Amino acid sequence: MANLPIVLNRNSALGRPLSFGEVDSNFDTINTSINNIQQVDYKTINNNYMLTINEAGKILLIDSDTKTITITIPDDSTEHFEVGQHIDIVQYGTNTVTIAPENTCIINSFNSKTSIAGQYVGVTIINVATDEWLLIGNLI
Repeated sequence: MANLPIVLNRNSALGRPLSFGEVDSNFDTINTSINNIQQVDYKTINNNYMLTINEAGKILLIDSDTKTITITIPDDSTEHFEVGQHIDIVQYGTNTVTIAPENTCIINSFNSKTSIAGQYVGVTIINVATDEWLLIGNLI
């Protein structure tokens, strides 16, 4: 049986229909890419909590309808994060969630605000230097 050309994309960079061999190769590449997609890791927290290196790159769902929750960013001497590591924090419950430094670390944010604006709102903290974090997102 002859390899009949099939058209996947009429605006192909090749300027011609792709052969079955080329299509098979493209599908292998697509399947490999899909298999390499990583699932996002999240953790649910419902009490005051000090972050650890285990949370780097994760999403924290803060779920409390009964009390205010404080998420503490540790000093570098307590828990070392690499520059560029980040953590996403989502207020899942209805009560206030505040981000606070342990002792010597600095949190830089718009107008020095450190509380998440409300339920289902997310913020991100990014380690920009030793004992220095950037807090971005919808804050009050």
